[in-house]
Amino acid sequence: MEKGRFEKKDQHRIDDRRRWCLGFSNKSRLALLNHDKNELTQHLAETEKLVQKARQDMDSISQRKILWGKIQSYRWDDINAPCWQEKFAKLQSDLKELEQSGSDLDEAKSRWESAKSQLAEIQTILKQLISDEGGCKTSLKNAKGEYTKAQSEASKGLLDSIRELLAARVGTLTINEAGRMSQLMQKVEKDLDHLLENWRSRQNKAVNASIGIMSSFRSHDKWHIYAADWQCDIGSLPDYLEHLRQLENEGLPGLVEQFIERLNKHATQSLARIKTKLDSDREDILERIDIINRVLKRTEFKQGSHLKLGSKMEKYPHVHEFEQHLRKVLSQVTSDDHEARFQQLEKVVQILEKASAPGTSSNQESLRLLDPRYQMSFYAEERDTNTEEVRDVLQSSSGKSGGEKESFAGTIVAASLAYVLTPDGCDRPVYCTVFLDEAFSNTAEAVSRRVL
Repeated sequence: MEKGRFEKKDQHRIDDRRRWCLGFSNKSRLALLNHDKNELTQHLAETEKLVQKARQDMDSISQRKILWGKIQSYRWDDINAPCWQEKFAKLQSDLKELEQSGSDLDEAKSRWESAKSQLAEIQTILKQLISDEGGCKTSLKNAKGEYTKAQSEASKGLLDSIRELLAARVGTLTINEAGRMSQLMQKVEKDLDHLLENWRSRQNKAVNASIGIMSSFRSHDKWHIYAADWQCDIGSLPDYLEHLRQLENEGLPGLVEQFIERLNKHATQSLARIKTKLDSDREDILERIDIINRVLKRTEFKQGSHLKLGSKMEKYPHVHEFEQHLRKVLSQVTSDDHEARFQQLEKVVQILEKASAPGTSSNQESLRLLDPRYQMSFYAEERDTNTEEVRDVLQSSSGKSGGEKESFAGTIVAASLAYVLTPDGCDRPVYCTVFLDEAFSNTAEAVSRRVL
């Protein structure tokens, strides 16, 4: 084809839009092709339905052809129903006549049924007898073997000691138990294995306990000098037992019991004094608070009111635990179980050692344990001077105004001075020179006047 020329393509119809190529868009052509595709798909589905129906018709025709072929192979005598029905009726009539009561056939049938039943019973009995015969032969064979074996074993003889042990373990056997010899042997062996296992378990426990005791003895600083060359195995047990025997001969265990008893007695008395001292300190604090309250009652806090100090015991877990152990020790003072008393006493001593150690004696936990002042919290009640009615409860000066804080602090200063200047057994302070710094001069005149 020459350059600039195109061949004429007239193989398709000119009005077939599917062949048109116009511009740069083929949407219309694509729509026509999709439409043709849908029509062809629908036509294909209809054609498949027609093919399926044609196949079904073909199968039906084939079945009919097979049936016609079978019908063609039948003979007339095979399908002559009236003739066969007539013959069947005649045979039934003849059978009924033969089966009538009292006829020879009926009697023969009864004898035949009876003979058949007897034959079945005889065959069952015969099978059972054959089975029993086989069992008896087997038992006889086993018995002969056991007899030969027992005779061979008995010919060897037994020692008197072994015979006594067997008699104690097994007992006397009768001839009727000879057939259960293997079962008896299995039972005896099982019992012996169980007994042996129990003794092994007890032995292992005893060995482990012995090794634990030896290790504890050897690791103790006080006894390391004795056990320095000893081992911690069961082979070294005689060394430890010899040492124990020497201690028992010297009477040391009795001295240990006596020492523990005296230690429990004196330590319990010391703990009782500690408890008495703590209780006395608490009572002393409460008595001092009563003295301060008598002073505060004479010191006006506000117009027509005064302060009254109160206290309550705080609940700290470690203090509660210590008091429980202490009460338990003191409750066992009359007990004869010195070991239990010693163990309980050891717990209390450990707590006291920790609380009184130089490194921990000044921390909050130790102070709360040994100083009743740290076990208590204090508060102040503002009470009406005439009716003693509680107007307010002061846990601290937080949340109060400047004037209230000033009055509160001044009242505490006045009560403190009065408490210090009041001799024992008196309810009024004595005269004394008191130096106050300039902070006291900054208070309000009314507050200063009440305080002084």
